[in-house]
Amino acid sequence: MSETEDIDEIRRKKARELIASLRDGKKNEEEYAAELEQIKDILPWSFRLNVQTGVTEICHHPQMRQSQDQADVVALAMDPEWADMVTDMLNRAFVMHESGLSVNELSGEQNE
Repeated sequence: MSETEDIDEIRRKKARELIASLRDGKKNEEEYAAELEQIKDILPWSFRLNVQTGVTEICHHPQMRQSQDQADVVALAMDPEWADMVTDMLNRAFVMHESGLSVNELSGEQNE
């Protein structure tokens, strides 16, 4: 296996673990947030408050390294809660895509 394939497999595994954790429903909001913090560097979407303008910026991290890369601002929002909801939905969609699971597997249906 090449290094790229190894990284892709690790991402798939982490994505599947996170999806299973979300389905489990046994974690409270703090535990879920802590888990997301651990994998922050593989999630491509975030938001930040621009203190000069007071506007919330929704950002895409092309290198998926939130702690190290220069993010691209792709949208502006006045409400930080709305920006949080949008980035959460985009990151969940990304995790589902990265997991490599089919729509049926994601919805919990069994293939017959």
